[in-house]
Amino acid sequence: MSESPGMSPVMVAPLRRQEVPGPDLPHFSETFSWRMITTLVWTVLLACTAGGLWWYGQSVSEHFLGDESLELIWRRAVPIMLLVGPMALIMLGGGLDLSVGAVLGLSSVVTASALADGQSPQDAFLLAMLFSGGIGLLHALLVGVASFHPIVLTLVTAPLIQSAAMVYSNGQQNVLVAQDHGSLDFLPDTVMLVIVSAVVSLVLIQLAQIGGGSRGVPARRQRWHRRTLFISLPYVLSSLAAGFAGSSTVGRLHIGSPGAGGQMTLTVIFAALIGGNCTGRRFGTVIGAIAAVVILAAGEHLMIMEAVSPSYTALFIAASAGVALLLSELVYWIANIFYRNSRPIPGA
Repeated sequence: MSESPGMSPVMVAPLRRQEVPGPDLPHFSETFSWRMITTLVWTVLLACTAGGLWWYGQSVSEHFLGDESLELIWRRAVPIMLLVGPMALIMLGGGLDLSVGAVLGLSSVVTASALADGQSPQDAFLLAMLFSGGIGLLHALLVGVASFHPIVLTLVTAPLIQSAAMVYSNGQQNVLVAQDHGSLDFLPDTVMLVIVSAVVSLVLIQLAQIGGGSRGVPARRQRWHRRTLFISLPYVLSSLAAGFAGSSTVGRLHIGSPGAGGQMTLTVIFAALIGGNCTGRRFGTVIGAIAAVVILAAGEHLMIMEAVSPSYTALFIAASAGVALLLSELVYWIANIFYRNSRPIPGA
């Protein structure tokens, strides 16, 4: 009995027309065991890269693995970890959410403004989640139901959301919150939320593989339950994760800012790419994407410790994604060679 090609939790990029597996072109993604082996190889490579980076950081500075440095790396990595799972799901469906940084900034402003007006931390948090969830639901309806192009849509809504955050803050770049009111410290609970975000993403990816998922099919041609699970829901999860990240930022820093998202969107996208999704050519997992977050956060922190300029730090992130692209292409090519040698082409 042949193995089913749809029983893997691996992220699968849409097949290119000239690469569709058939009797004349065997492909390693046809077999569950080969997909898992390739994914394992990719994850091991990411783990070795992370280990090498941590070793180098320790050799450069003895404080790199100190408690203060680890806390700073963790705080830098947590928002990206929350967002990378939903972003990977969106990319699996052939889309991209360019608004997560703007939603994070709006959430921080809404939370800080509510606290400054005397509302309780719980009410401020719920108000911010209502705003972010509403944005996610709007994106979900426009992409999954109205079949708007997701990249164009979120490219337009991102500056609109950031402008709304500026209006909400009355033009202030920073909304200060007194420390005795800023009790929204979700950091102790964020570990569990990162795990929940990863598990939910993995489950939906598994369902996408079993049920056919997007497979590059336009949203308007999919059945309603597939559009809901694999096209629409990830946008809601992405915005909710960004909303939570924005509120927790206010709890830690006691400041809300429309620009709190900064370069968060690009970092999340790069982490998903480095983890193997889409760029990794049918291999890579959410766990791999989280490993990529650790690599990026540790690298950024090391460059800050070495007083490297922000422009070079941004160059490091972009270069990491470029190297991952080239390396994933190499792994993809090697896996295909070995698979085709083990499965001779029929009639050859």
